[in-house]
Amino acid sequence: MKPMAALRQYALPIFGIAVLGILVRSPVPLDETRYLAVAWDMWLNQDWLVPHLNGAPYSQKPPLLFWMISAGWHVFGVVEWWPRLLPAIASWLSLGLTAIIAKHLNCPNNKGISVAIIFGAFAWPLYSTALLFDMLMALWSLLGWVGLLKAAKRERFGWTLTTLSIGLGVLTKGPVILLYILPPGLLAPFFLATRHPRLWYLKLLGSALGGAAIALAWALPAAAQGGEAYANDILWGQTAGRMQSSFSHDHPWWWYFPILFALFFPWSFWPGFWKRLRPNIEDNSTHLFLLASCFLPFAIFCAMSGKQPHYLLPLLPIAALAIAFHPDSQSISPRIVRLKWLAPALLCVLMLVLPPLLLKAFQVKEMASKISTLQAEGYSILHAGKYHGDFQFVGRLKQPLQVRKGNPQIMEWIEKNPEGYILISDRKASQIPTFPIAALESSEFVQPYRSGQLHLIAASQALSPEDGGKE
Repeated sequence: MKPMAALRQYALPIFGIAVLGILVRSPVPLDETRYLAVAWDMWLNQDWLVPHLNGAPYSQKPPLLFWMISAGWHVFGVVEWWPRLLPAIASWLSLGLTAIIAKHLNCPNNKGISVAIIFGAFAWPLYSTALLFDMLMALWSLLGWVGLLKAAKRERFGWTLTTLSIGLGVLTKGPVILLYILPPGLLAPFFLATRHPRLWYLKLLGSALGGAAIALAWALPAAAQGGEAYANDILWGQTAGRMQSSFSHDHPWWWYFPILFALFFPWSFWPGFWKRLRPNIEDNSTHLFLLASCFLPFAIFCAMSGKQPHYLLPLLPIAALAIAFHPDSQSISPRIVRLKWLAPALLCVLMLVLPPLLLKAFQVKEMASKISTLQAEGYSILHAGKYHGDFQFVGRLKQPLQVRKGNPQIMEWIEKNPEGYILISDRKASQIPTFPIAALESSEFVQPYRSGQLHLIAASQALSPEDGGKE
């Protein structure tokens, strides 16, 4: 399948599913609301260098996604649909890049099989509707593949694309982009017709350093502006510090194996899927190259403790290409290929049925509106416990919430701010020995939140009579 044909064929279903997701559900805590909150803070304060969450420097992610959100807001205004459409745009472009890779590798079965398998795997259309970083990471990793293949053929701009993809990947989610791009780069001299392996590896190193330089063009000024703690987080915590903490084996190494069945549904129940993922040692070096490029990062992710299903998303297109390059793929029937519409159709049905039933505890718009009104009236509001920015963008809050995590600090704030309000979950309230649980019955507003309930309470209700509380 030609790249433009793939883009034309899949534009309507990808953007149709994305728009349906925007219409039927609100941004979901914790991740989507948090990333929207960081972008909202950046927009409010016009600080494009150091991202902030609830007024404090946010060092967990680099700023590229937030820059993209802000750029769209400059064009469309501050709208919710733009940031939530970004994953769909990345998903759509990734399908086109997959077709380009198949063309560069001279796929003998390039009749759209690889693109059909990606789109027909449940994970791909699902994450096309989720405001996360991983669909962007898939786009940059595929761009890096295109650069490597161009470089192997000694075509123009090959190493430039590889360098750019590494830089954009680091600015999106940090050095993890190297796990997707370095394996094919290191394996290429063994499987592709590259000349002078030593020179190849020097150029690969140059691309990695060039990508790092792109990221440092932001990181060094941001570190200088954000202060010592922020500088340490982005220059150490996002690199060696994060890798070091990731090998503590909090999750078993095999955790990802059952996840693969869900990610590749419905293909995972087709026997030919797993057969075509077995190495073909006889006469297909490209098939081995693709499988090895998947296996190496997968093995590293299995060794790390921080495991999430979407971390594997950038590997899905490479696995699909491996299936397309298997010699037996010539025998795949059109009926099997038509299964690509099963997972997207099922996802549409689930989006129409499940949000009213299962996502009620994640709808924070009404609570965010209450908070916004109180802030506009001049009241100070405390969030008891760790705060992930759930209400900042949804309520378009102009001020950060006060946050106290420790029990003594929470009660101290209440005593000093009897005219303010408290946001506290029933679980957190039960953990504070001096907090009057009866005060939860006098809440201004209550809503289901995750596994419990979230209460908005006047601070005076949480004070004992001796402290000036209501009788």
